[in-house]
Amino acid sequence: MRKLCVAVLFCVISAPRVFADAQDTVVFRARMLPENEVPVVSAPGNSAIATIIVHVTRDEKGNINAATVTFNIEYTVTSSVTFVGLHIHNAPVGVAGPVVIDSGLSPSNSITTTGQGRITRVVNYASTDANGLKFVTGLLATPENYYVNIHTTANPSGLMRAQLQPVRLSLRPVLLAPPGVSVDGEAAALLEIQLNRDVQTGAITSGTVTFDVDYRFGNSVTITGLHIDNGRVGSPGSVVIDTGINGTSRAITSVTRGNIFRIVSIDSSNTSGLAALTGLINDPSKFFINLQTAANPGGALQGQLSKDLFAFFNQMTQPKRIHRPASRVLPTRSRLCRSVVTRPGISLEGLSDSMSDTVWGDRSHLPDCTFTMQRSGLME
Repeated sequence: MRKLCVAVLFCVISAPRVFADAQDTVVFRARMLPENEVPVVSAPGNSAIATIIVHVTRDEKGNINAATVTFNIEYTVTSSVTFVGLHIHNAPVGVAGPVVIDSGLSPSNSITTTGQGRITRVVNYASTDANGLKFVTGLLATPENYYVNIHTTANPSGLMRAQLQPVRLSLRPVLLAPPGVSVDGEAAALLEIQLNRDVQTGAITSGTVTFDVDYRFGNSVTITGLHIDNGRVGSPGSVVIDTGINGTSRAITSVTRGNIFRIVSIDSSNTSGLAALTGLINDPSKFFINLQTAANPGGALQGQLSKDLFAFFNQMTQPKRIHRPASRVLPTRSRLCRSVVTRPGISLEGLSDSMSDTVWGDRSHLPDCTFTMQRSGLME
């Protein structure tokens, strides 16, 4: 990785922009029901399946600079209704919240219908629409704090509602030697968790976890394990999602720096894997990523997972990745800077890696980085 920083922040050390804006698409599906409304609406037999497609572009710092939100609502209504509103609101389950993304359906642009049908609306946000992009950013970061709601003349506060649920989580931990382990090394990981959910119940039915880990050791090592464990860094934990790297047939031997890329699939029959996915989505801070070596079989480098603390991986400066389980040698020339970031109850050292003529080494003598702090979720 050419850039590595810590704690929901972006390193502002200059780096050449190699690629254009990144694009990303996230799909949410949920069942809309009258009993989900606040207060509850009595309208048995009415329901809808909502598919919300959010397509965004991001600048070189990862900030969303344009977005398209597509509403696809497949409804069933038992009598004639006039739809006068279709929105995404900002509030958790059981709370009525304000409209933050408006489909454009309104009393002056209404739909009168009965039986079954579909409503499709597309909303575009340009880079100048800071408020709209703020809520799109929040929606992608914490979808459980947003719900889709459809309104009628008879039920102007909402006929049917569905809370949105996360279908993807990106975690970017930094890995350092755990307490009691003396290792000259560090790593930065990008963990992509992708879920499939039952549209009726919201339960996780399958998923994938992608491990993308750049590592550096001062001396040659043999990597004998890479997995997600439950528990805290420095304490023994049990493996819950394993990449398959081991100390025998799948060891990575005699390396000092490189990349590990693995995709782990979890199907509907893997009950322990599904439980791990559920736990990671609900509270990733109860898990850590563990990289083991032959010399340190309990863990040479470890990183606690968190939605609010991560190493930022600037994909704009990376070459195209090949999806294969093999090591990739990193550039041998690098310049490091360091920063200690303190948040309530958290104090970690961060690194930044950019191209120059100094090799990796002890971080204690390095200059401090300059960072711009940014919150995940709703940004103000």
